[in-house]
Amino acid sequence: MKAQYRQRYERYLNEGGNRFADVNEVREQAESINISDLKKGKKTSGGFPLMVDNDHIWIDPADHHNLIYGATGSGKTRRLILILIRIMCCAGYSQIIPDVKGELKKKTSGFAKKLGYKIISINMRDFSSGHKWNFLTEPYRLYHSGNKQKACDMVSDTMESLGAEATRTASDKF
Repeated sequence: MKAQYRQRYERYLNEGGNRFADVNEVREQAESINISDLKKGKKTSGGFPLMVDNDHIWIDPADHHNLIYGATGSGKTRRLILILIRIMCCAGYSQIIPDVKGELKKKTSGFAKKLGYKIISINMRDFSSGHKWNFLTEPYRLYHSGNKQKACDMVSDTMESLGAEATRTASDKF
Protein backbone atom coordinates (compact mmCIF):
# COMPACT_ATOMS: atom_id res chain seq x y z
CA MET A 1 0.00 0.00 0.00
CA LYS A 2 1.35 3.45 -0.85
CA ALA A 3 2.56 5.44 2.17
CA GLN A 4 0.09 8.28 1.58
CA TYR A 5 -2.84 5.85 1.81
CA ARG A 6 -1.35 3.64 4.53
CA GLN A 7 -1.52 6.40 7.13
CA ARG A 8 -5.06 7.35 6.19
CA TYR A 9 -6.55 3.85 6.03
CA GLU A 10 -4.34 1.76 8.30
CA ARG A 11 -6.75 1.86 11.24
CA TYR A 12 -9.43 0.17 9.13
CA LEU A 13 -7.07 -2.69 8.32
CA ASN A 14 -5.44 -3.30 11.69
CA GLU A 15 -8.33 -3.21 14.16
CA GLY A 16 -9.31 -6.86 14.04
CA GLY A 17 -9.69 -7.05 10.29
CA ASN A 18 -11.34 -4.93 7.64
CA ARG A 19 -14.30 -2.75 8.59
CA PHE A 20 -16.29 0.20 7.36
CA ALA A 21 -15.64 3.67 8.73
CA ASP A 22 -18.22 4.95 11.17
CA VAL A 23 -20.11 8.22 10.61
CA ASN A 24 -17.72 10.28 12.75
CA GLU A 25 -14.68 8.90 10.93
CA VAL A 26 -16.22 9.82 7.58
CA ARG A 27 -16.91 13.35 8.83
CA GLU A 28 -13.29 13.66 10.05
CA GLN A 29 -11.69 12.55 6.80
CA ALA A 30 -14.15 13.34 4.03
CA GLU A 31 -15.10 16.64 2.45
CA SER A 32 -18.59 18.10 2.74
CA ILE A 33 -20.70 19.47 -0.13
CA ASN A 34 -23.90 21.39 0.52
CA ILE A 35 -26.77 19.66 -1.30
CA SER A 36 -28.49 22.95 -2.19
CA ASP A 37 -25.25 24.19 -3.82
CA LEU A 38 -25.08 20.96 -5.80
CA LYS A 39 -28.69 21.31 -6.97
CA LYS A 40 -27.99 24.89 -8.10
CA GLY A 41 -24.90 23.84 -10.03
CA LYS A 42 -22.48 25.85 -7.89
CA LYS A 43 -18.78 25.05 -8.12
CA THR A 44 -17.83 22.24 -5.70
CA SER A 45 -15.04 19.82 -5.06
CA GLY A 46 -15.18 16.54 -6.91
CA GLY A 47 -15.04 13.12 -5.38
CA PHE A 48 -16.79 9.87 -4.69
CA PRO A 49 -19.92 10.23 -2.52
CA LEU A 50 -19.61 8.35 0.78
CA MET A 51 -22.70 9.38 2.74
CA VAL A 52 -25.54 11.89 2.95
CA ASP A 53 -26.08 13.63 6.26
CA ASN A 54 -28.97 16.12 6.56
CA ASP A 55 -28.19 18.77 3.93
CA HIS A 56 -24.64 17.65 3.05
CA ILE A 57 -23.02 14.97 0.94
CA TRP A 58 -19.69 13.75 2.24
CA ILE A 59 -17.20 12.89 -0.52
CA ASP A 60 -13.76 11.38 -0.77
CA PRO A 61 -11.85 13.74 -3.08
CA ALA A 62 -8.88 11.35 -3.44
CA ASP A 63 -8.15 9.95 -6.88
CA HIS A 64 -9.33 6.34 -6.62
CA HIS A 65 -10.81 3.77 -8.93
CA ASN A 66 -14.19 2.67 -7.64
CA LEU A 67 -16.35 -0.31 -8.43
CA ILE A 68 -20.08 -0.08 -7.88
CA TYR A 69 -21.97 -3.32 -7.85
CA GLY A 70 -25.33 -4.51 -6.65
CA ALA A 71 -28.38 -6.43 -7.69
CA THR A 72 -30.70 -5.10 -10.38
CA GLY A 73 -33.05 -2.57 -8.85
CA SER A 74 -30.95 -2.01 -5.72
CA GLY A 75 -30.62 1.73 -6.35
CA LYS A 76 -27.08 2.02 -7.75
CA THR A 77 -28.06 4.55 -10.40
CA ARG A 78 -30.45 6.65 -8.35
CA ARG A 79 -28.53 6.66 -5.06
CA LEU A 80 -24.97 6.86 -6.34
CA ILE A 81 -24.30 7.23 -10.07
CA LEU A 82 -26.61 10.20 -10.70
CA ILE A 83 -25.23 11.97 -7.62
CA LEU A 84 -21.66 11.24 -8.70
CA ILE A 85 -22.28 12.64 -12.20
CA ARG A 86 -23.77 15.83 -10.73
CA ILE A 87 -20.84 16.23 -8.30
CA MET A 88 -18.31 15.80 -11.11
CA CYS A 89 -20.19 18.30 -13.30
CA CYS A 90 -20.13 20.90 -10.51
CA ALA A 91 -16.43 20.21 -9.99
CA GLY A 92 -15.79 20.86 -13.70
CA TYR A 93 -14.42 17.39 -14.49
CA SER A 94 -14.46 15.98 -17.99
CA GLN A 95 -16.35 12.71 -17.99
CA ILE A 96 -16.73 9.63 -20.13
CA ILE A 97 -19.89 7.86 -19.02
CA PRO A 98 -20.83 4.44 -20.40
CA ASP A 99 -24.61 4.62 -20.73
CA VAL A 100 -25.89 1.53 -22.51
CA LYS A 101 -29.58 2.24 -21.86
CA GLY A 102 -29.37 6.02 -22.35
CA GLU A 103 -30.97 6.73 -18.97
CA LEU A 104 -28.01 8.66 -17.53
CA LYS A 105 -27.96 11.04 -20.48
CA LYS A 106 -31.70 11.64 -20.17
CA LYS A 107 -31.43 12.42 -16.48
CA THR A 108 -28.21 14.50 -16.43
CA SER A 109 -27.54 16.11 -19.81
CA GLY A 110 -29.82 19.12 -19.18
CA PHE A 111 -28.00 19.91 -15.94
CA ALA A 112 -24.59 19.41 -17.57
CA LYS A 113 -25.47 21.63 -20.54
CA LYS A 114 -26.49 24.45 -18.16
CA LEU A 115 -22.97 24.24 -16.71
CA GLY A 116 -21.42 24.54 -20.16
CA TYR A 117 -20.73 20.89 -20.93
CA LYS A 118 -20.80 19.66 -24.49
CA ILE A 119 -22.57 16.29 -24.57
CA ILE A 120 -21.33 13.80 -27.14
CA SER A 121 -23.09 10.46 -27.52
CA ILE A 122 -21.62 7.51 -29.34
CA ASN A 123 -24.29 4.84 -29.68
CA MET A 124 -22.59 1.51 -30.29
CA ARG A 125 -25.97 -0.26 -30.66
CA ASP A 126 -27.50 2.08 -33.23
CA PHE A 127 -24.91 3.86 -35.35
CA SER A 128 -27.58 5.96 -37.06
CA SER A 129 -28.25 7.85 -33.82
CA GLY A 130 -25.95 10.01 -31.73
CA HIS A 131 -22.64 11.42 -32.83
CA LYS A 132 -20.78 9.42 -35.40
CA TRP A 133 -17.32 8.02 -34.88
CA ASN A 134 -15.36 6.30 -37.59
CA PHE A 135 -12.21 4.54 -36.47
CA LEU A 136 -10.79 4.87 -40.00
CA THR A 137 -10.90 8.70 -40.01
CA GLU A 138 -7.42 9.16 -38.51
CA PRO A 139 -5.69 6.54 -40.73
CA TYR A 140 -7.42 8.13 -43.74
CA ARG A 141 -6.12 11.58 -42.74
CA LEU A 142 -2.60 10.25 -42.15
CA TYR A 143 -2.55 8.37 -45.45
CA HIS A 144 -3.59 11.43 -47.46
CA SER A 145 -1.14 13.69 -45.64
CA GLY A 146 1.74 11.47 -46.73
CA ASN A 147 2.24 9.40 -43.58
CA LYS A 148 1.25 6.13 -45.25
CA GLN A 149 3.25 3.86 -42.92
CA LYS A 150 1.61 5.23 -39.77
CA ALA A 151 -1.84 4.93 -41.43
CA CYS A 152 -1.18 1.33 -42.42
CA ASP A 153 0.09 0.50 -38.92
CA MET A 154 -3.07 1.92 -37.35
CA VAL A 155 -5.35 -0.06 -39.66
CA SER A 156 -3.29 -3.20 -39.10
CA ASP A 157 -3.47 -2.81 -35.30
CA THR A 158 -7.23 -2.30 -35.48
CA MET A 159 -7.79 -5.32 -37.70
CA GLU A 160 -5.57 -7.44 -35.45
CA SER A 161 -7.65 -6.41 -32.42
CA LEU A 162 -10.92 -7.16 -34.17
CA GLY A 163 -9.63 -10.55 -35.31
CA ALA A 164 -8.09 -11.54 -31.98
CA GLU A 165 -10.90 -14.05 -31.37
CA ALA A 166 -9.69 -16.20 -34.25
CA THR A 167 -6.16 -16.44 -32.84
CA ARG A 168 -7.20 -17.87 -29.47
CA THR A 169 -6.37 -21.44 -28.64
CA ALA A 170 -8.53 -24.12 -27.03
CA SER A 171 -6.55 -23.73 -23.80
CA ASP A 172 -7.35 -19.99 -23.59
CA LYS A 173 -10.11 -19.64 -20.97
CA PHE A 174 -11.01 -16.12 -22.11
